[in-house]
Amino acid sequence: MAGLFWFLFFSLLFAIGFLFTLVFMLQKETFMSSITSVKNNPVARFSNTSYYELDNFAFETALRNTLAMQGKCRTYSPTQETLTVSGDMPSNINIAFTRALAFFRDRIKNSTRFDLPGDIAKFAQEDPERARPAFQVLAPQLTEYQLQDSAVLLHIECVLYREAKYAGKHVEVWAHVDGTNVNFPVANVLGVVFEDQLPTRTRGYEGQEPSPL
Repeated sequence: MAGLFWFLFFSLLFAIGFLFTLVFMLQKETFMSSITSVKNNPVARFSNTSYYELDNFAFETALRNTLAMQGKCRTYSPTQETLTVSGDMPSNINIAFTRALAFFRDRIKNSTRFDLPGDIAKFAQEDPERARPAFQVLAPQLTEYQLQDSAVLLHIECVLYREAKYAGKHVEVWAHVDGTNVNFPVANVLGVVFEDQLPTRTRGYEGQEPSPL
């Protein structure tokens, strides 16, 4: 009987430990990037078609030039603790994320670096009837961050999609936020998301919708 008791006792402890581990992993996974993209670089043969989009390298170059840093800032430190996003976020992280996302949207919206061949002839920003189609910033999410003295470094992912294109670009940026100063020392294209798989909602941390700053 004693042997059976200890067998059941340790079996119960093992089961409890397994359940706690599973719950922790599920909670952690909930706030990892929920964007699924493919490592593909589709290139349209003809640049004058309506579905033509920049290839990944050209798009990444345009993104980096659009988010060109204003002054110097610290970037990701592999020796510093990187914190995974949780459901109960500190207010300073939520504020920083809101500010970074608003800055990101504004830069993308007003950039001409993503212009496609023929855009200058087709669109005129001063003419409401011929305005350039704006990028949709889909499923913006914060996945992790680092605390750096008075500043924070945020890892943000989203999909940039231009209307009528057959795919959007899955991009990541590291945003360095120090008070009202926002810089993007890192900006990469991670892959593409085809139109029928574009995310509408995300399981990542989206914070509060940015308000005008």
